[in-house]
Formats: sequence, structure tokens, C-alpha cells
Amino acid sequence: MKKTLFIYLISFTALTSNAQTNFRSITVDTGSVQVNAGFTEIKNINIANLTTTTLYVKFYNKASKVYVTDTPVVTYQLGSNALTKATIDNLMGWTFKSGLWIRCTSGATDTSTAVPTTKPIIELRY
Repeated sequence: MKKTLFIYLISFTALTSNAQTNFRSITVDTGSVQVNAGFTEIKNINIANLTTTTLYVKFYNKASKVYVTDTPVVTYQLGSNALTKATIDNLMGWTFKSGLWIRCTSGATDTSTAVPTTKPIIELRY
């Protein structure tokens, strides 16, 4: 009886690191804050508004400082005493290719300079 020997070659490719970074701030207002320089993928967002005023948290895809004339990629509206949670479920996350900057106003328009009396608590995982 003839015997056959099978040889399997298995190669493994290293995956990129799945390490994530946390960002937390209680000082974001109309002045922009850089969350991360360069490519950023947001996985989770938690924002708490502990005031009686509606707040608007604005996210920008920029490599350099954000100015009032810049247009945000997205704006989160937070009602009074509200908590916003978002988990981005897709594999890639919410992507900002140039870098991630945020700012907060008490005005809805993109160019609002209305300073919030109390700043929100912003927590991001990317």
C-alpha cells in the first residue's frame, strides 16, 4: 500500500496593532482642541452636557488648527442635561484622514462663536 505525505505550509501575517487611545476633556469650547495629529479612527464617543443650555460639539478633519470659518465634518447637538453615546460598530471606525480637531459652541451654525457657559465632558476612544 502506497502512503502519501501531505505537507502544508502556513504563513501568518502580522496584523496592525489594535491598541486604542483615550481622549478626555472638560475644557473644550469655541477654541479648537486637537485630539490627534494625522490619521484617526474613532471607535467610541461619550459626551455629557451638564448644563441647561443646548450645546454643539463639532468634529473637524484637519491637519492644522481649526478656525471659525472651517466647516465641521459632523456636529453633535446635545440637549440640556443630556448624554450622547455612540459606538462605531464597523471595523474601520469613523475616519479622519488629516487629523482630528474638536470645538464646542452654544450656537448651531458652523461659524458660531457663542461660548458655552459650562463645557461638556467629552470622551473619545480612537
